[in-house]
Amino acid sequence: MRISWNWLKELLPASVSVDQAAELLTDIGLEVESVEVWRSVKGGLEGLVTGEVLAVSPHPDADRLQVTQVSIGEEAPLQIVCGAPNVAKGQKVVVATVGTTIHPVSGEAFTIRKAKIRGVSSEGMLCAEDEIGLGDGHDGILVLPAATQVGIALTEIIPVLEDHLLEIGLTANHADAFSHYGVARELSAALAVRSMGTIHPDFPENSPLPDGKPAIEVEVQNHSACPRYSGIVIRNIQVGPSPEHIQERLKAIGMRAVNNVVDVTNLVLHELGQPLHAFDLDKISGQRIVVRNVADGTTFHGLDDKEYTLSAQDLMICDAEGAMCIGGVFGGKDSGVSASTTSIFLESAFFSGAGIRRSESRLGLKTDASSRFAKGTDPEMTVAALGRALFLLQQTSEAEPVGGLVDIYPEKISPFKVELRKARLRNIAGTDIPDETVELIFRHLDIQIVSSDEQGWQTEVPVRKNDVTREIDLIEEVMRFYGYDHIPVPKAVRTPFSLSPKPDLERIRLQACRFLAAQGFYEVFTNSISRSKYVDRWMPAHQDQVVRLLNSLNAELDSMRPTTLFSHLEAAQYNVNRKQQDLRFFEFGKVFNRSGDSYTEVSTLSLLISGRREPENWNTSKEITTIFDMKACVQLLSNQWHISAEETAFEDHPLLEHAIALHKGQEVVGVYGEVKPAIRDAFDIRYPVYFAEIFWIKWLDGRSEDLTMHTLPKYPEVRRDLALILEPEVSFDKVRSVTRQTAGDLLQDVVLFDVYEGEKLQGKKSYAIGLTFRDDTKTLTDKEVEASVNRVIKALEKETGATIRST
Repeated sequence: MRISWNWLKELLPASVSVDQAAELLTDIGLEVESVEVWRSVKGGLEGLVTGEVLAVSPHPDADRLQVTQVSIGEEAPLQIVCGAPNVAKGQKVVVATVGTTIHPVSGEAFTIRKAKIRGVSSEGMLCAEDEIGLGDGHDGILVLPAATQVGIALTEIIPVLEDHLLEIGLTANHADAFSHYGVARELSAALAVRSMGTIHPDFPENSPLPDGKPAIEVEVQNHSACPRYSGIVIRNIQVGPSPEHIQERLKAIGMRAVNNVVDVTNLVLHELGQPLHAFDLDKISGQRIVVRNVADGTTFHGLDDKEYTLSAQDLMICDAEGAMCIGGVFGGKDSGVSASTTSIFLESAFFSGAGIRRSESRLGLKTDASSRFAKGTDPEMTVAALGRALFLLQQTSEAEPVGGLVDIYPEKISPFKVELRKARLRNIAGTDIPDETVELIFRHLDIQIVSSDEQGWQTEVPVRKNDVTREIDLIEEVMRFYGYDHIPVPKAVRTPFSLSPKPDLERIRLQACRFLAAQGFYEVFTNSISRSKYVDRWMPAHQDQVVRLLNSLNAELDSMRPTTLFSHLEAAQYNVNRKQQDLRFFEFGKVFNRSGDSYTEVSTLSLLISGRREPENWNTSKEITTIFDMKACVQLLSNQWHISAEETAFEDHPLLEHAIALHKGQEVVGVYGEVKPAIRDAFDIRYPVYFAEIFWIKWLDGRSEDLTMHTLPKYPEVRRDLALILEPEVSFDKVRSVTRQTAGDLLQDVVLFDVYEGEKLQGKKSYAIGLTFRDDTKTLTDKEVEASVNRVIKALEKETGATIRST
């Protein structure tokens, strides 16, 4: 939220500096993230001076350039080469001297330097209005009035407004501070409690609202969604530009001026925190307004010229014919203010935050108004905001109210009754806060003390503080204004003795993070809420297992993810779109599944690899990562934590090609493979993507914390190589499994060191495997080794259909 310091000082003329205010606001929970200087003209016209053109002559080597002699009040004139067609002798002009930084309306700022232009020396620049941020004109240089004094700073004749902008990172529990007046109230209370001055914010000038019968009929059919609805008819409106001071005020906080009616509603929104909406009175059919819900499937034509399909949950502002506005969210195309508007109905309502959140989420609409309603506005501000808007409109036109005020408020919202116990406050704060300080804080926050005794206080909290409804909330209010830095640090801190769990999963997780980072991976944090359309498209057989959200805040994000793959692909796509092709991600997250009426939540470690194997450099290879890079990462993790998991082919995996499942007994504890090209292409990723998803808790289950140490072998190893002719579908995993089962205890290792596929093999393939044997008690004989090898050959011939080429 952006706050103008000048605007804030008008509401609260306190004698503190902007830096002091920023520090104090941060101290009470309204964190000021930055304080920036703002000027009404970019660059503040610094360094620009007035000058007079003494002489103009053609450039000797350029038809469209002219050489001017310009006086800026110094002894010698400046020679400036100029390309403007309108430059003439005797003109008063704007001069940017050497060293001045120019801030154009569009484009980057640049500094004027002495230069030669087509062989002629130039000592400055004669400026057009767009080149110095004063407008869009670029037909020629800006010519000043003839009476302009020469040699003075341009700011002496064109004032530049200066302000400081406080960027406040407002949290959801401070909705009452979502405006300049709200911040002024908070700052006023902080100043009083910290003994820095007692001054109350001034409510901005407003006009009285007339009593009597309203000039328009209004009916509210859904009071739970709209507890209070106020409004007034105003005539004699002349739609046009707002006064300069209103435009500059809006411009300072980053808003574009539209016209006087729209600008007033925007100004009141940011000043008081109360959204307003102006309807063209002549466009309200039947001169009747109904606040109601519409039927499912009703279409609505928005201000942005888009058609929206409404739900029965959307609250609409309707006339006699149909919907004019999505209440509290977005206006309609056919009821808004235009240049021909002469009378308006000005709406100021209090809408339920829950309903607004549902509508803005489902429709994908988020406006300044809906943001405030969603967090919660002050129901007591609706009428006051109308008076303020009327006052401002009367400053810009001959506006006058017609008929009486509309104010439908059947059940007044009562203040929140909250008890604060002194013992509880002392227990939470860790110190004794004097009673008089607590009561001072209450007084300046408009919290009424209904009664008090030795035990504590019974209070009534104003409805604008919609997040202060419990005792702990009231304690937070007291502590943040008392000041956390005033709470003493105890001499000793006592903590209970606790034992670490075995295994300590958090410690192992942190170790894994450091290990993967050392392997070149970056940790990512992705959203556990995903899009069900991914499952519908690529995992249709798993649709019944998806955990769908009943009250999704976003029409797209409507389910809990059953796999982290799609979250990682979104992150990869984000990076690829920003020219980052070489990716290594890891994430500790969770996946969610449903089986009937039961739900499972599984902790996972996910890995994603794509792009080049090594960073680009003159002395590194340009090889692209393969499935074996992912395999190596999984094996490194297994070795690091002494995990023994069997690898088998995962046939028909819906998302991965060449998928490998990790098993512990009959239980799958992970899977890795190459993301199917069709899925990868849908995310616009160029290089192959390899993904692993390890079910972290299951994978660690049963791991041994103990290390087994072995002495170096005393006796030599013996190696035998076999060349096998196999059918294409036989995997090395199958060959290795059969070999280990039949070779006996002497077998130490099985490696695949060559694969050949060619026409000579007639559709088959050749594996070259190496078998390593060793006996730790004696030297092996050829007879013992051959016996083991023969058993392996016979088993391979029987179990895999292998043909032995040679040994």
